[in-house]
Amino acid sequence: MIRRPNRGVLKGMWEFPMVEGAISRLQTTLPVSPLRELPVISHSVLNKRLAITPYICGMEPPLANENYHWFTPKEVEGLATSSMNRKILERMTLPSLP
Repeated sequence: MIRRPNRGVLKGMWEFPMVEGAISRLQTTLPVSPLRELPVISHSVLNKRLAITPYICGMEPPLANENYHWFTPKEVEGLATSSMNRKILERMTLPSLP
């Protein structure tokens, strides 16, 4: 997850890396490999309606510094994060249907 800046909206909170547009845009900023697309999530922020397509990704090499950190799903439950990130986490941890 990435820590948001200590200013502005949701300051200092943790979030999943995200970009506007296709997954290929994320690949230009982080060394990720998409492994699986998850179902689209609908989310509202003020007067905007968002359709978010989360992906399970692999990363080589794994980043770790003060702004990036790896958490288990259980650890994320105790983090300061947005409701949108909690929706994404819920999709990640739901059992797969046959």
